[in-house]
Amino acid sequence: MRLTETDFELVDALQDDVRRPWTELARQLGRSPATVRRRWHSLQEAGAAWFSTYPGPGSGAEFAVVEVVCAPEDVTALASRLAQHPKIMTVSEVTGDIDLLCWVVAEDMTVLREVIRHGIGAAPGVRAVRDAPVTSLYSDGSQWRAGALPGSHHARRTGGSAAAAELSRSIAEPRMGRMTRRLEQDARTSSGALSEELALSPAHTRRLLTRTLQGRILTQRVDLATDGSLFTHAMALHLSVPLQELDRVAHRISRLSDTRLCAAVAGERHNLHVVMWLRSLSGAKAAEEAVLRDEDIRVRGRRIVLHYHKRLGHLFDDAGRHTGVVSWVPSGSVPRTRSR
Repeated sequence: MRLTETDFELVDALQDDVRRPWTELARQLGRSPATVRRRWHSLQEAGAAWFSTYPGPGSGAEFAVVEVVCAPEDVTALASRLAQHPKIMTVSEVTGDIDLLCWVVAEDMTVLREVIRHGIGAAPGVRAVRDAPVTSLYSDGSQWRAGALPGSHHARRTGGSAAAAELSRSIAEPRMGRMTRRLEQDARTSSGALSEELALSPAHTRRLLTRTLQGRILTQRVDLATDGSLFTHAMALHLSVPLQELDRVAHRISRLSDTRLCAAVAGERHNLHVVMWLRSLSGAKAAEEAVLRDEDIRVRGRRIVLHYHKRLGHLFDDAGRHTGVVSWVPSGSVPRTRSR
C-alpha cells in the first residue's frame, strides 16, 4: 500500500500520542472519527504502518549497538535466529565490513552481557562481534515526523520524573511485564482492559499508565514499512566527535528531519551512532553532509540497510512484509492484533 499525504498527516498526529482518542485525531485532521479509524486499520492490516511499544530511556534499561560478522551464506539463517531473541530488538542486514547490525535492550548490564556474549556471540555462524553500549540516547523514531503537519518535525520529548524513576526500577517486575506485553500487542489497549490484566482498579491503572508513558519508561510510536512510504532506505553512520562537542553535535543531528536514531556510544573508534532515513540512495550524500556540516566529525563507518529482519520487536519476511511480534518480556512470538 502506497502512503498518501493524508496518511502521513495521520501518522504525524498519532506520533504525538499513540493513544489519542479517534475523535481528537479526527478533529485535528478535519475528518470523521470513523474515516480516521478505518484508514488506520487499513494501513495496519496491509502492513504499511503499525504501533511499536518498547522500553524507553526512562526505564533504566541498558541499550547497545552490536555489529555481527558471519559467513555470507549464514546471514539469513543467523538473522532469523537472532530475531527470535526478545532482547535483540532490531536486526538489520547491512552493507560494509559487517553483516548484521543489532539493537539490544536489556534490563541491566548482567542481562546485556548475557545477550551479547551468549545470545549473539555463541550463535552458530558468528565469526566476530563488536559491541558499543549506549551512554546517552538523544533521539529515536518516536521523535521523528514525516513533516505532513505544520510544526511536526522532531518533537522534543523528555522523561524522568521522580515517580517515573521509582517506577523504572521495577520495569521487569511481573505487573510491569504484563503491561508491556499487552501494549506491545495493542498499543491502544483501553485502561479498562489493562485494569483487568493487571488486577488493579481502573483509577490506579490509569495513573500507572500515565506515569509509565510520560516518564518514557515505555515508549510508543508509529512505524512505517519502507517499501510503501517515501522513505525507502536507511543509512547508519558511526561518527567520532570531540568529547567536548558531543552533546551539542548530537542535539543538532537529532533535530535533522531525516534522523531516526542518535545515540552516544562507548565504541572502540566512534562515540556517536546515527541512523538516517533516505528517500533514495542518491540522497545519502546530502544526508551525510547535513550530519557533518562543517563540524570536526570523522566518519568511522557508513552502512546502508539492505533489509530489516526485525525492527523494535516486529518481524518481517524477505519481501519486507510485517509478520508478527516478539515480545520483549518473555521469549516467543505473539500474533499481530488490530488496534482499537
